[in-house]
Amino acid sequence: MITNANPDRISSTASVIGCACLLMWLVLTDLVSYTMESRPEEFGYPDLVMHFIWLAPIFVLFIFRRYRLLTFPYAFLLFAILVSRIDDSLRVLMGGSSALAKFTLADLGAALLGVLSLGIILLWAAHQLTHLVFIVVRRIVGAFRDG
Repeated sequence: MITNANPDRISSTASVIGCACLLMWLVLTDLVSYTMESRPEEFGYPDLVMHFIWLAPIFVLFIFRRYRLLTFPYAFLLFAILVSRIDDSLRVLMGGSSALAKFTLADLGAALLGVLSLGIILLWAAHQLTHLVFIVVRRIVGAFRDG
């Protein structure tokens, strides 16, 4: 039994597992969508935007890596989305492209989590920018005050 487990290390491990789940989900998603299309088209702008939205949770896991109460649920959600995609992938392999609808529960979950992640990233970036501006203004005022 582990008695001296480092909480930061466990949280970092959960982040890595969550990132791996998301990347595996994305690979399975691309494979399923490639299989379902009769004539695969080129990777276009809408695909790039969707992949950016789907990959946003990786950056959020990086932001949350020190907060176990946020990291574990996020990583678990990514694992649940991966499990849902595995089920969809097996259905496509067994029954062909007609066995799966275009938009599945895994797609909906990943899109919602991606949009939530983008919101968190924007709030985090605004906080960091505000903090940076505050430090710069304080230094400028200090330089004028000290002469």
